[in-house]
Amino acid sequence: MNARPVLIEVARALRTHSLEAILIGNAAAALHGAPVTTVDLDFLIRKTAANLVKLDRVAKTLEAVVFSPHYPVSGLYRIMRDDAPLQLDFMTTIHRVRSFSALSSRPNLSRWKGNP
Repeated sequence: MNARPVLIEVARALRTHSLEAILIGNAAAALHGAPVTTVDLDFLIRKTAANLVKLDRVAKTLEAVVFSPHYPVSGLYRIMRDDAPLQLDFMTTIHRVRSFSALSSRPNLSRWKGNP
């Protein structure tokens, strides 16, 4: 499967709505050449009221829906689209990472600002 069209579509939606997100998980590892497979894209975002509004707008742009499939304290928001395989997980916290700023300051980190 060629993920490039999906990555471009997601990057454009994030850029359109100015949602700053860091790609994490297997998709990020695959972009760096790791031999892994995945069917979803995982992102870390800051949990702010403005970002949650942007997340809704990104979902609307992608003709998808936002779910919070786990307990509210988990900080996970999932965007899914039924008619085409699309699952985006936006996490506001991840284990062993102090904050969005701490992760975004790491060297060699690619932020998604619309340039896949």
